[in-house]
Amino acid sequence: MEYKVLVAEDERAIASAISYALKREGFNVEMAVNGEDALKKAEAFAPTSSSWGLTII
Repeated sequence: MEYKVLVAEDERAIASAISYALKREGFNVEMAVNGEDALKKAEAFAPTSSSWGLTII
């Protein structure tokens, strides 16, 4: 099974670090840097899990 994770975080450096770590562990990762983008990507990407920054909600 392929695990897909959506990382939604408005701090690009934090989002990149989380995405990098998850990709190294074999996850398929999509990154969003604002709430609107995150909602669009969640619908299109259909992640198995997601990580949301608190201020983005």
